[in-house]
Amino acid sequence: MKKVLAVLASAVLWAVSAQAQTAYPTKPVKLMVGAGAGGGTDIIARMLAEKMTESLKGNFIVENKPGASNTIAADITAKAAPDGHTLLVATNTGQAIAPHLMKLGFDPIKDLIPIGLIVTVPNVLVVGAQVPVNNVADLVKAMKAKPGDFKYGSSGVGSTQHIAGEAFDVAAGTKSEHISYKGSSQAHLDIIGGSIQMMFDTTSSA
Repeated sequence: MKKVLAVLASAVLWAVSAQAQTAYPTKPVKLMVGAGAGGGTDIIARMLAEKMTESLKGNFIVENKPGASNTIAADITAKAAPDGHTLLVATNTGQAIAPHLMKLGFDPIKDLIPIGLIVTVPNVLVVGAQVPVNNVADLVKAMKAKPGDFKYGSSGVGSTQHIAGEAFDVAAGTKSEHISYKGSSQAHLDIIGGSIQMMFDTTSSA
């Protein structure tokens, strides 16, 4: 499973930009991120902000709004002035999965418009150092020996991490408990601390 990241803006941005014909940006640009600082999306967004600041000679600032499966940042972007100064670093969690699981205050198809694909990132399985396994076969064996004892983290209900964890249980015949966080960086701290045992996450974050 891969996480896809793209830049989106308020839907009527292009019409406004075509009429204005002025230099861009004319003020600081917010890059909205639906996850907390230190996660994979945040890392990529900060790299993007640095390059956009250099190339467009403006000020691009990352603003983290974690929670609600990445949809808080999307909601802010959809309702922002359509002048191109509020952009969303979007993920498949917030744009493709969440709309089917929860009622949103915006329409991801009508209220946002894609500007460009940033990156596709593969997800990997990470396990805490305190878990005495060296490969997936050992992990499955340990999980079957203690059904329900293993906990896996995710960046929210309906996230790619959540779906990957559920798919793993189905494929492996195991039973684990899902623990939801506002961002993957928080989950990683608990993996290190031992309160959860595993997580499917992007390579950049892991």
